[in-house]
Amino acid sequence: MKVELHACGLKSKGDRVRLNPTSLTLASGQITAVIGPNGAGKSTLMGLISGAFKPTHGYASLGDHIVTETRSQKLAQLRAVLSQDLAQTYGFSVYDVVSWARTPWRGTEHQSKDAQAIERALSSVGMQNAAERPIHQLSGGERQRVHLARVIAQDSPLLILDEPDSDLDLVGRNLLDSVVTGLFGSGKTILISSHDVNRMSRIAHQAVVVSQQKLIFHGPIQQAVTSEVISEAFQSKIRVQWVGQPGAVQEAKVTMME
Repeated sequence: MKVELHACGLKSKGDRVRLNPTSLTLASGQITAVIGPNGAGKSTLMGLISGAFKPTHGYASLGDHIVTETRSQKLAQLRAVLSQDLAQTYGFSVYDVVSWARTPWRGTEHQSKDAQAIERALSSVGMQNAAERPIHQLSGGERQRVHLARVIAQDSPLLILDEPDSDLDLVGRNLLDSVVTGLFGSGKTILISSHDVNRMSRIAHQAVVVSQQKLIFHGPIQQAVTSEVISEAFQSKIRVQWVGQPGAVQEAKVTMME
């Protein structure tokens, strides 16, 4: 799924800039990390792509579809979203919540795959044995995994994951990384934001770096996660050192400098 922003930006009431007009193209079938400090505009950028926000300037497109001109069912078939603001799910079972993801496919030939998609998604996040449990009885990290399963079960070509690791422990984050790389292996295009730059450097191919409501870098992950770019993004002195052998998995070690 090719993703494009065409001078796309957003201002809120009071003329406050949430994201300056931004143009970029995200390659199909890759993992792109969105990196930047709190309040930089990461969630706004992802919301413009997903259709959660209507841009003040320009437009976003998914493949041949302009986001704001695409009906909601078709848009849900094109992209699945895990936002920071999770839906209230009191009283529903884990299976119920994940099954919501199949709504966009009702009335299509894909509806016959509902049960298989739900079971596969629950298994991928290790929640298959909790399918009948009320979701409000789960821990925050377990609920996060259920919502990740919901996004997977939607089976859209583009996944937009806004800080999906926020409530996850170390094991949960390792599971998330495994799931994301597995989805990439199946041909999905993935846009993921996180404050854990070290981990993003290990799993992402590209990076979008946002700071002070501006796009300051877009390109290969090893060119994005450098001392210069990350220091500029976070307005601090930061040292980045890449470790690992060429041709193998490499990782950036990011440390603050005194």
